[in-house]
Amino acid sequence: MPVVMAPTALASGLVIALCLYLLLELKTSRPDGTLIDVHPYRRVMFHIMPTRNESVVYFDSWVDSEALVSYLEEAKERFGGDLSRAVAGAVSVGMKEAPSMNHFVVGHRKYARNKIWVSMRMLSQSGGAKERLLTIKECVPSTMTFRDLCESTDARLESARDGTDRQVGGTATALGLLPAPASRLLARLALALDYFNLLPSSVIEHDPLFCSLLIANPSRGDIEPGYHHLYEWGNCPLILMIGRVEDRPMKVDERLVFRKQLHLRYAYDERIDDGLSARFGFEAVKRVLENPYAELGCLSEDGSDAVFLTAHAGGGRT
Repeated sequence: MPVVMAPTALASGLVIALCLYLLLELKTSRPDGTLIDVHPYRRVMFHIMPTRNESVVYFDSWVDSEALVSYLEEAKERFGGDLSRAVAGAVSVGMKEAPSMNHFVVGHRKYARNKIWVSMRMLSQSGGAKERLLTIKECVPSTMTFRDLCESTDARLESARDGTDRQVGGTATALGLLPAPASRLLARLALALDYFNLLPSSVIEHDPLFCSLLIANPSRGDIEPGYHHLYEWGNCPLILMIGRVEDRPMKVDERLVFRKQLHLRYAYDERIDDGLSARFGFEAVKRVLENPYAELGCLSEDGSDAVFLTAHAGGGRT
């Protein structure tokens, strides 16, 4: 009798496991995004290029920064505006104008992110030997101005220095505190939960790698930016490395002149959309940074030049 029942028990277990897998595959809802129906060609891409790093595209952009440099001098004095946050604001505008750049792929499906979330790697600004690199995550709603963005990220940096911000480091930092076997096991479990859309919303909300964009400015204007890989943890489809502002030759009215230019290097997941849509977004970023007084504003005392980052297009004021 045991010899007869063993295969039956094994078959039953396999059937149960298969049914459970199919049920899990049917769950398409997530707390951070809405499922999108895509063209069959792009749906195939999710299977033949299942990871972000085999789907990554690298793109270089140069921004005429003559106006940006003078604008940031004023913005820094008034409310602590700096280059990293100016880029964050510009990308937020770009995602409003090219919404597909705020999509992501998880579990061989494409989702539209419900909000614009920007993660930034920034120095703690404490100065001296205690200065350290922190990763903070900021939501950019339709009513946020550039000044609001700077003040909100300053508050997050302050709480990060105090150790009260749960976003700093996120899940990866928490797993790194565990012994290696436990860390590997829990990392695989977390990846599986995310794949099947079962990861708790509290993890997604506070982890900086569940974001629309990750901005890194490691050089602080001293060296050229590198090409950054994408992370397989989280669902960040776009990483932007900020380079230095330097005098470079460019053609203006049929003349070769030297102007201040900012080097930006993008790495993005091609599965979210094609290069043409990405170009629209990158051109919007370039436009905002080249026209900061109109696109970012917030320098006047009465607030008359304040601009909502994700509620305007083409340089118009709100």
